[in-house]
Amino acid sequence: MTLNERIRHFYDTSTKLWLDTWGEHMHHGHYGDDGKEIKDHQQAQSDLVNNLLLWGGVHEASRILDAGCGVGGSARYLAKLFDAKVKGLTLSPVQVTAAKIYNEKAGLDDQVEIVEQDLLTLTAADGPFDLVWSMESGEHIPEKKQMLEQFYDVLSPGGKFLMATWCIRQEPPALRPEELQLLDTIGDLYNLPPMISIEKYRELAQELGFTNVQSADWSAAVAPFWKAVIQSALSLPSFVGLVRAGIPAIKGAWAMQYMTKGYRMNTLKFGVIQGTKPEIHRQFFLVFPLAHGNRHHVEHCCFVYVGGVIFGRSCARNWIVAVHYFGLSWCQYIHRWVEPRLPTWRLTASTSHTCRLLRVHFPCGQVMRLSLFRC
Repeated sequence: MTLNERIRHFYDTSTKLWLDTWGEHMHHGHYGDDGKEIKDHQQAQSDLVNNLLLWGGVHEASRILDAGCGVGGSARYLAKLFDAKVKGLTLSPVQVTAAKIYNEKAGLDDQVEIVEQDLLTLTAADGPFDLVWSMESGEHIPEKKQMLEQFYDVLSPGGKFLMATWCIRQEPPALRPEELQLLDTIGDLYNLPPMISIEKYRELAQELGFTNVQSADWSAAVAPFWKAVIQSALSLPSFVGLVRAGIPAIKGAWAMQYMTKGYRMNTLKFGVIQGTKPEIHRQFFLVFPLAHGNRHHVEHCCFVYVGGVIFGRSCARNWIVAVHYFGLSWCQYIHRWVEPRLPTWRLTASTSHTCRLLRVHFPCGQVMRLSLFRC
């Protein structure tokens, strides 16, 4: 089976057991910054949602994406809190069915939509959203950078992503053999691709152009949760439910001991990350045709910004383009000729600390790389 098929099978078989034991929030709980607050475990789960919103400084949102929503516990909470429209994504059809029942019971079936969809298939057309919420789903995604890129694409300018995810400790020092073995075991039992550090998530978000990127380590705050889950699994109803759920759920229960060990060894981390898509103030291009190296002949061309994509027309062959984009000024030189018969092109961008790389997508599908330098 593919990774997505294994993840789908795991949640299809284990979701009912979790709902019967813990309810609609399928994630850690928050037990105070030091993890020492004594509280009801379901209250701790709600507190994790509230603390993440508080840390992210989110006070309003009208359209929200819950990327990896389970049965929609967070989605319904956010919909009621902000009177918002929320779209949730899950790989599990069992979770979609359960979510619809919860939505109807809560009277939120007109506000909350839960669909079966891989979040890596998101496009800009699915947005825009004011908030992308990701509660403990990023660890299932093999392409972390692509996931953040798609968050960027579906966010409206000024929109924010808030993410809580399982991570590994920062390197160096390199992970020891016993740590690697522990992570391999957890990955096998929970169907996880390799995890990355909190610091790596922050670096990727900054490279992709997010601003106000922040991260924090909440491992201490959530670590007591796994002891509570293990205790709940030892009850007779949970044990019977576990046997009925089958091998994937049993493997998940067996993995709990390794999760507690991972936190104890300081190998596993519970990271929270946030970033904001820059506001768009204005976009304009100044286009300079090159005539035998002469850069003094200047032609001004108009471009249009639509749904996160810049469209333009021109019939010149070589260009230097000065770009005012998201409030930043850049210069680029196109190394290949732009043929007049293919005058319409599309720009997409990704950002690093030192430069921005743009690609030109022609109607025929040919891709041209552009070198870009700060003005």
